[in-house]
Amino acid sequence: MNLFGKKKQAPAPKLGDSIQTLREAQANLEKREEHLQKLMNQALVEAKKKSKAKDKRGALFQLKRKKMYEKQLDQIFAKKTNIEMQVMALENAANNKEVLSAMRVGASALSKAVIDTNVEKVDDVMDEINEAMALADEFGEAMAQSIGPAMDEDELNSELAEMESELMDEELISAPAVPVKAVSSPEPAIKEPDAAPKVVSKPSKAVEKPLSKEDEELRELEMQMGM
Repeated sequence: MNLFGKKKQAPAPKLGDSIQTLREAQANLEKREEHLQKLMNQALVEAKKKSKAKDKRGALFQLKRKKMYEKQLDQIFAKKTNIEMQVMALENAANNKEVLSAMRVGASALSKAVIDTNVEKVDDVMDEINEAMALADEFGEAMAQSIGPAMDEDELNSELAEMESELMDEELISAPAVPVKAVSSPEPAIKEPDAAPKVVSKPSKAVEKPLSKEDEELRELEMQMGM
């Protein structure tokens, strides 16, 4: 019975220290494995020598030694496997611890950010933005109002139509007249059969008759009268 209460438990070793200890134990097992492998090979060589020398008892003894070394090697292999599994588990735990610590930091920062910017503050900011945008639209519409006396749109449209009509009349008057040429469809040429070339006779000059004395006098009289 413990008169001073429960025995105080020793603090758990750190994950990094535990992993280091297991790695050292694994290295020692590998050294032991290498030594046993040499002994086993040596026992096999001795067994073959004893068998050649017809020393049956000696050969069986060396084979028994070889079997014992093989059994120890199997045990070492199992130990190394268990240590490797423990190392992997510890490394996974260390990784989980690191990730969990980072997630806690992120959760703490997120909680603080949510507290600093609560929903009511967000609503107030959005209301201010909407109000400012409404004022800006109202200000823009006020600045876009027309300045000066209002004009009659119908009167302006009528004046524009009259001006366009006058311009069209002026263009028609100033345009040069284009002569219209009657286009006759050409008749197809009829190819006549080859014939002997025709001789074109020149028209003979009319033989002027000699004027009588009376005719000459009449011509002179007409010239004098300007006829």
